[in-house]
Amino acid sequence: PGDEGGGVCEIGGVVDPAAGEAAAEPVPISDVTSEIIVTDGLEASSEEIADAAPIMSGRACEMPKPNYGEILQTLNYTFTGWPPMKKISEVALNKGRLRKCVFFHLLLALLMVVKMVPDILDRLDIFILEIEELEVPQPLKWEYIWLGGSLASFLGLTAIRRNRILLLQVYFLLINLFSTVPVLLASMIYFSDFLEYCSEDEPQDLQLWQGYPVAVLWYCFILVSMQVHVFTLIFAWKLIIAWKNSMVSKKAK
Repeated sequence: PGDEGGGVCEIGGVVDPAAGEAAAEPVPISDVTSEIIVTDGLEASSEEIADAAPIMSGRACEMPKPNYGEILQTLNYTFTGWPPMKKISEVALNKGRLRKCVFFHLLLALLMVVKMVPDILDRLDIFILEIEELEVPQPLKWEYIWLGGSLASFLGLTAIRRNRILLLQVYFLLINLFSTVPVLLASMIYFSDFLEYCSEDEPQDLQLWQGYPVAVLWYCFILVSMQVHVFTLIFAWKLIIAWKNSMVSKKAK
């Protein structure tokens, strides 16, 4: 803005310095593109002024174009980036998975203990009528071996907590011998009865408990326990390899 009698600078142009205050007609920016304007001792071309001071250019009244890509990216970060996710190493991930396998192994061991309660009470000469009426089948030797092998789970938990590769190797061996092998043996023991139940319409001479074939019940247990043991061995082996590589890299340094 100028004096009361003078002209004013309109948006979209600049005042021609050669015309003085009397001639305050706006001159388009395009007509003075090569002109150097001095402002407060600093030289700048009209193009630089148009870019630096939008109020002096014709783009002053234009609405900015929205950048939809940045908006969507910001919204995506808002919904998916909070709370921030911590990067979990492969070793820590396998540790967590192995702990879950040990937990399921102990649950199966608890189920086996419940099944063997009548036999344990008989060996201790304790008679409880309600338990005797259940007529639970007598346990076989492989059941005791498998139940004893489940105690190795505590060794595995100790190895995970203390990062002991030797303890984990011993745990790996014990799970193979006293958990996986007995389950495979049980699958062979009950295979003929299970096959007869699946292939014949009216199977005969099958051992039943509460009206259910014992072989089918055991195969349900075998299916679950084999999955637990296989995944336990996989995650334990991955931890052993990772810890060995870590030891080798530390020695190399």
